[in-house]
Amino acid sequence: MSSEERKYSEDEVTEILRKAVEGDRAKTLARSDGMSLTELKAIGSEVGIDPERIESAAHSLAQTPATKSNPFVGGATAFDYEARVPGEIPPERTPDVVALIRRATGKPGKLSELHGTLEWRTDGDMGSRWVTVSPHDGHTTIRASARLGQGAVISFIPTAIATLAALVPVLNAPSADGNMMALVLIPLVLSLYLMTRGLWSRHARKEAEALNRVVEEVGRLAQSVDPVDQDPGE
Repeated sequence: MSSEERKYSEDEVTEILRKAVEGDRAKTLARSDGMSLTELKAIGSEVGIDPERIESAAHSLAQTPATKSNPFVGGATAFDYEARVPGEIPPERTPDVVALIRRATGKPGKLSELHGTLEWRTDGDMGSRWVTVSPHDGHTTIRASARLGQGAVISFIPTAIATLAALVPVLNAPSADGNMMALVLIPLVLSLYLMTRGLWSRHARKEAEALNRVVEEVGRLAQSVDPVDQDPGE
């Protein structure tokens, strides 16, 4: 779906208009069951807001495809956020970009650069995370992703071991004793599973928030760069 066809929620409409105009006017205009970018620009034009400002504000929102929560682990294991904002981050601001990423994620990561695209990446037992920043043609595209399936598996290993440990005596005991043990052990195992599921759900939310924050803060940095500073030769 193109950005022109995508429907923005009321909160997103408010944020887009806030970026284009200031004050309570944005909240007043935002009351809607959802608007496309074309509709937003049309309404903006009617009240004197430059359509290009509306489009730039919309593109500055971090976008993510519909991410389905894994029903077993209680949270998503893969994230992809992206935004394209006006403004290019010059090479001398690379340390600022890296500082923003490290502060948001809490991880040092490794930095590389290829054909002007900056990539920050970190890999570990709990999964991989990476951020790319690509300035081009007066705009900067920021992408932040994570693949945490391995971390989810590791998180649930203790629960799996506890389940197996509980099943062995239940299956080997005489029928009456096995039923009694099952009444005691199964709730304990279920409680452990639900606790682990809750911890992973919280961890997944924090990962998502960190990646979204990276895209938003790097986007704001790109938009704050003075155009004159982006090309000293002009």
